[in-house]
Amino acid sequence: MELSHHMEKGYYIHGFSLYGEMQRNQYLKLSPYTYVAMLKACIALKDVKMGSSIHAEICRTSLSDSDIFIATTLVDMYSKCGCPFKAEEVFFTLPYRDVVLWTVLIAAHVERGHDEEAIVCIQTMQDEDVSPDAFTYVCGLRACSSLGAIEKGQEIHSQIVVKGVECELLVANTLMDMYVKSGELHLAKGVFDEIKNHNAVSWNTMVGGYAKQGQGHEAMTYFEKMQRKGLSPDEVTFLCVLGAFSNSGLSDEAEMLFGDMSRTYGLTPCIQHNIWMIVVFGYGGHFDKAISVIKVMPCTDCLAVWVALLGACRKWGNVMLGTVAFDQITQLDCTCATAYVLMCSIFASAGMHEDAENVETMRLKYAS
Repeated sequence: MELSHHMEKGYYIHGFSLYGEMQRNQYLKLSPYTYVAMLKACIALKDVKMGSSIHAEICRTSLSDSDIFIATTLVDMYSKCGCPFKAEEVFFTLPYRDVVLWTVLIAAHVERGHDEEAIVCIQTMQDEDVSPDAFTYVCGLRACSSLGAIEKGQEIHSQIVVKGVECELLVANTLMDMYVKSGELHLAKGVFDEIKNHNAVSWNTMVGGYAKQGQGHEAMTYFEKMQRKGLSPDEVTFLCVLGAFSNSGLSDEAEMLFGDMSRTYGLTPCIQHNIWMIVVFGYGGHFDKAISVIKVMPCTDCLAVWVALLGACRKWGNVMLGTVAFDQITQLDCTCATAYVLMCSIFASAGMHEDAENVETMRLKYAS
């Protein structure tokens, strides 16, 4: 991956070199496609300085940044290179703005977490009689999801139905995700049931939705249905299912599924899979198994691993192992407030009030 990245970067740099040679050739007139290609290279390299230079060159030529092809790429370049105000400056000086240009700006707002601005843009484009397309709606739904704006999301859902794009898989999956994150599983299920050809994202959304609501049985039902439909679970599916087991007490079932990841499906557990197993075993009181998971991990320098174990120790009042986990956490990050709260609670519950006070003193020291 790293070699591929360097090779790709090298191609872009070579492209800039060719672009410079073309500029120096007084008999050669650069086309809009050349400028667009170079602006896309700037996006890939996050080089806003070069992008601004190309923008200035465009303004000096007979071309204009009001050319919709160039303008769309300019807005995209400034947005993705961290200059949203410059992107809007280009955008709002244009005499004509089509759905592609609007969607580029809306997507940029969503990507930067400016979700309210994205919603406003969708309304403004409609006020200008520009009709959103499927991807515009996807951006709007993602903004609603982040804001928890379920009513606005349902309004967009209604527009999607009128537009006739509710069956497009990306739109349907995004609708489901919004409803799941809003806790409206029955609405997510309604969308799911209307999809004719589910993909892994569709199934994972439902499995994860029920898991987050603590409905482990329903999560497993969708997990099993997914396989009966001929779709193999992926890493995300297992994250969802193991999450559903985290507080269920079904540690044997979780252990079997965790083993199936590599044995049956050829998937390598990541850090988060291991963390879920530590939670499952730890909260079930199986500390020997939780420790065995940690021992076989390729890297244990992960704060969340030890916080998960410490949380389990808090539940069972395991002072000895809790102290080990606490020491590991403070070596990794001495400012982790959660660790001090959990360790203090463990000592206090065990009647070790002096130790609890010492931990609280440490917390105050590193908090200041």
